[in-house]
Amino acid sequence: MKRSRPSDLPEACARFPQEMLPVDRIWHLDFRLAPLANLSAEALFFLYYALDNCERGDSAYLAHAYDAWSRLPAELRVNLPVRHMERFSAAFGCTPGQSAMAPRRRCAVMRWPAPRPEARLPP
Repeated sequence: MKRSRPSDLPEACARFPQEMLPVDRIWHLDFRLAPLANLSAEALFFLYYALDNCERGDSAYLAHAYDAWSRLPAELRVNLPVRHMERFSAAFGCTPGQSAMAPRRRCAVMRWPAPRPEARLPP
């Protein structure tokens, strides 16, 4: 199974509203998950990103994962990129500077607008 990478997040986040636009515009719906009805579709996007990176967290596994694949632990692969995205803060109501997941100063790497997918297709 291919796991999502932190570098994939800005493009996926940019595509998400495009994928949801017909649902919102035609049916005026914001998809919700029944057990988590208080989470918007945008919040669920980030939740599923985290779930896609879920893995064991014991020290033996983490050491093996880093040694074998030079891969950061899931906690860092998920939390580091999303905490620098304004859309994440907005989805969960995090106030910049008052939450570890919404620092006052954010890394510019996760703020750049991802290019439109069609802009990258060959002519």
